[in-house]
Amino acid sequence: LLHSMDVADEDSRALRDYLDALPKRVKSALSWSEEAIEELQDAHMVEQVHRRRSKIRELYRNIESFVGSRIAFDRFCWAVEVVLSRAFAFNRTNKNDIVFSDDGKGDVICLLPMIDSANHLPMISGTHVTYDTTKHEFQIVADKDFQVGQSVEISYGIKSNDELLLSYGFIVPDNPEDFFVIKDAKKMLSTVLKVNIGDDVDIVSPVITRDLLDDSVASFANNISNLLYEGKSNGQPTQDPLVLQKIQEVCRLQLSSMKTSVEEDTRLLNSLSKGEKQLAIEFRREKKRLLTDAMELLTRQMIVLEQQYAMMQDIFSNE
Repeated sequence: LLHSMDVADEDSRALRDYLDALPKRVKSALSWSEEAIEELQDAHMVEQVHRRRSKIRELYRNIESFVGSRIAFDRFCWAVEVVLSRAFAFNRTNKNDIVFSDDGKGDVICLLPMIDSANHLPMISGTHVTYDTTKHEFQIVADKDFQVGQSVEISYGIKSNDELLLSYGFIVPDNPEDFFVIKDAKKMLSTVLKVNIGDDVDIVSPVITRDLLDDSVASFANNISNLLYEGKSNGQPTQDPLVLQKIQEVCRLQLSSMKTSVEEDTRLLNSLSKGEKQLAIEFRREKKRLLTDAMELLTRQMIVLEQQYAMMQDIFSNE
């Protein structure tokens, strides 16, 4: 990107126009103030921001001896943020076709003028980004009819709110790909179970999603079962109402440990104009809603399991 900008005057006018139209500042969390980052109230997300910043600094140090003073660090950071927020990833197939990568990782990474202006909508149907091997061009292909003036969205891929905020500078309400990592799971589980969990005991940090289907939740349930039953539990921990209750209590403890509630965040948002703090509060409110949804799902699962156990007891008692 930076090379293209340096030689743009020698290239086509279309390229010059595209480069001139790129945002002067990408409003991703990477460029936020420390005060705004703390407003996220999410230790995992804060850790991701600092880790990615460190990687960018390391990358710059690796090339600094080659570029010298031609590329200042601030300009380098801007270019990285532009690429992270606008580039598309594709993979080559065995037939040498190029197909869009949902996870953002691919053999081919490229900026696509005009196409990168389309907004993101998760689980979008009706459009897809593709490469036409006969015309040798990237295209947005419409799978349905659009009215004149109707907005055309595309999917940037499978993106949680963490990744959207880190790379793009926005979030999606009720994002089906979102999650919350309980970083202090061991400490919280110790509080919930009222036991001292030794340093030699490894406790998984569960990744809480709205459907609770992440493998880490099953591992966390197994941790809880071992502590409750001293490793003598029978059956599947995720089918044990008591284990589910403890997972729910950990989620509730995580929620209560956050400095503000959903209601307080909503009131704050009503008094703020757009900016870093406003987006940080939207982000953390979505995380709290996700935890609440997961807790409600756990309640429903416990009710179903208890009903099933009651039915089984009735059957055995009548034999």
